[in-house]
Amino acid sequence: VEYFANFLPQVSHKQILLLCGLKDTITPVKYSRALAKVLGPNNRLTAVELENATHMGPMLLPNECYPVIKAFATWMCEAAELQTWLIGRQLVGQTVATVR
Repeated sequence: VEYFANFLPQVSHKQILLLCGLKDTITPVKYSRALAKVLGPNNRLTAVELENATHMGPMLLPNECYPVIKAFATWMCEAAELQTWLIGRQLVGQTVATVR
């Protein structure tokens, strides 16, 4: 985890989807959780633990993973469209709305 922490400045502005299998013996879930803890404060992390997945779970469990990946990708596309809209109206960096 310390190794990955060195790269945080490079990814701190990126949205991250972390998929991990609870039955992963190659990269045990404790490492994914530690990485999520390090990445979490930037509020750009989506972490999903797959109960019956091993190390290859995200690729071998398409029925479980596809909806998660699709939702994340859809959300990313919508965020990109919003960013483009804000840039076009020169509103980037301004408070456009406050939700309470």
